[in-house]
Amino acid sequence: MKSKLKLLIRPTIFGLIILMFFLPFTRISCMNNSIATLTGSQLAFGTQIDVTSERGDEVKIRKIKPVKYATATFALAALGFLLSFSGAKIVNIILSLLSFAGVVLLLLLRSYVNGVVMKEGEGMFKVQFLAGYWITFTLFIVGILVGVWYYLSEKEEQDNNEERIQNPM
Repeated sequence: MKSKLKLLIRPTIFGLIILMFFLPFTRISCMNNSIATLTGSQLAFGTQIDVTSERGDEVKIRKIKPVKYATATFALAALGFLLSFSGAKIVNIILSLLSFAGVVLLLLLRSYVNGVVMKEGEGMFKVQFLAGYWITFTLFIVGILVGVWYYLSEKEEQDNNEERIQNPM
């Protein structure tokens, strides 16, 4: 029972991260009026948004290009999901490193989006990072901790087994 639960935790973490990409990541607003809300997948793969003029009479379609940080973060989550089914001991360290890279990429994504919106909006626009972003960030941190915990518990178990072999009762 314990080992089955342990085997499900890693894929669940990375599966949830992938699902979070379909939730809103950012909201761009001007004077408390929401202009656009973008999901993680829209940031990762690009999208189009309708932008209404200040007078409200003209609608322009604006193409949003994929953001490399979001694309790389999604790719890390997908790779982590696939690797999480492996029983190899080194996978715990690899998943921790992938999770760490995910945290770094999310921080870079936040900085990049803030910079682009500030530049494009000439300081008029405000960016909020929403639940999808923050849950993804938290899940990557959990991925780091779980990977390290699994690695240390397996190492301890291996050391105990070696001690039993050397000192049979």
